[in-house]
Parts: sequence; structure tokens; C-alpha cells
Amino acid sequence: MSFAEIKLKYLLILALLLTGLTSKSQRLRFFIPGTIDAGLHFARIEKDSTSTWAQKPGSTIHLKTGAGLLLNQRVGLWAEGGLLLNNYKYVYPAGEYSITNQSWSLLLTPFVLLPLREDLGTHLHFGAGLGWTYHLSDRQEHQETDFSVMSEAFSPRSFTICPEVGITNIKGRTSVEVLLSYHYQDISGHTVTTEINDANGIFRADGKGDYLALRIRLGFELGGRRDPSRIFVSPPAEAREFAGREESVIQNFSTRRKAVKLFIGDSGEIDSDSISVTVNGNYILTHYSLKRKPKKIRI
Repeated sequence: MSFAEIKLKYLLILALLLTGLTSKSQRLRFFIPGTIDAGLHFARIEKDSTSTWAQKPGSTIHLKTGAGLLLNQRVGLWAEGGLLLNNYKYVYPAGEYSITNQSWSLLLTPFVLLPLREDLGTHLHFGAGLGWTYHLSDRQEHQETDFSVMSEAFSPRSFTICPEVGITNIKGRTSVEVLLSYHYQDISGHTVTTEINDANGIFRADGKGDYLALRIRLGFELGGRRDPSRIFVSPPAEAREFAGREESVIQNFSTRRKAVKLFIGDSGEIDSDSISVTVNGNYILTHYSLKRKPKKIRI
């Protein structure tokens, strides 16, 4: 077993422990992601000094989906797999030639979110994916009067490291990530090679599959949050009388959090005092008899 495989297995164990040790007081959310990478890459070039062939920046499209979890809006894990297309472009004064290499990937990406604007749900995102890329083998040949070309794709399995950094925004049951990512193949050789022969000499390009990309990931929560309206209850019979009373503001509190917890109890003598509580004019508690142990309400 290689060192890279050992690292990935330890990461899988860590993910299982994270799920198993999550207590009821912690908030674990599950998401289905859809991810697209749009990137650029370059092949390694070897050619005769007289060859007129050159390369343009190659383009990459990587489509992935899978499953993910987010704990307390701070740490999370994406497990994704999908199709990777690397397009290589080669040009000479009279035209151009391009070839696309197809691969499949499987990545496990732990990440950390640091609050940037909690009132807007915006966080700094730092993550690093580990996994494998499975390259498909293929061979293509093309012959014209003034040149011939042969392209061959090999099928090694390469260990993949994929760091990502950027911004994550979480609103309701949806997360949006805009990230800068680098997809690195830990392989000593190459996955695709192209050789072009013409009257000016030999041009050879070897591609490995590494790329730099803009990554956009959309996450849709499974199950989702409890509907906030469900915490409301019917107003008591005294609602009109309460509305007519003069308000007495004891203290104001401000917070940037999306949710707050109320702890309602009697710190003095337990003598059947009762209260009703409203939020923005809607009742969430009526005729509650205060006890020593505080009642907790999340809003």
C-alpha cells in the first residue's frame, strides 16, 4: 500500500469519527453538491529547432457531484466524483490541431470555513482534496499531405492532490462556493502524448493533466432546516390586553448571528409566575409557568 493510499484511508476514518462523535448539541447538515472546474493547463514540449509548431493554453472542464456534510457551519467534507476533460491545442502558421483526453476522478475534500460576514452568511474557505484520477487509454492518428500526427492516451491511476481557497456563502438550504483550485497529479510520467511530423521536423508534447481552475460548487441541503413559522403558537386570550400595555425596555442586545437561544427560568422563589413571549409580534410561548431549570428556545 502506497503512502498516498494510507493518507486517504486515514482521512476516511477521520470523516467517520467526525460523524459518529457528533452530539445532539452540534448541528450536522447534509448536502448534495454540483461542482464545475474551468481551468487552463500546458503540455511539456520537445521539438526540433526548425519545427514551426507551438502550443496554446489547454482548457479543462471538470464536472463532479457526490455528497457532503457541514458541522456547525465551520468544518465540512465533500466526497465527489466526475468527468475530467483536458483539451490540448497545437498550432502552426497554416493551421492547428487539438485533442481531448478523458478521465474520471474521485476526491475527498475536507474544508474549514472562517466567518467573514456572518450577517450575510459569507465565509473564507480553505480546503484540500485527496483522491485518484483514472485516465482512459486511447490512440488517434491523422495523416495529411504536409504532416502526420499521432496522439496516445495512457491509463494509469494517479494520486491527486487538489487544494482550494476562496469564498463560501450559505443562505438557507443552499451553499455557493467560488474558489481558486489547483489539480495536481502525483505521477512521474505523463497521461497523454502527441507527436507531429512535418517537413520542418518533429514536435512532441506530453501532458500530465495538472491544471489551475476557477471552481464553482453549489450545495443543496438534504432535509433542510425546520420552518421558523412552526415555533409560533396561537395567541392567548389576553393578547389584546397585552398589546395595550405600555412597553418597558430594560435592556437591548444586538447580535450578528442568524439564530439566538432564549433561556427562560426563575432565579428567585418558585411561586407560579407565568409569562408569554413574542418575537416580532408573533407568540412563541404562552402562559408558561417559570421553573428553576431554564427552558431553552432557539429562534
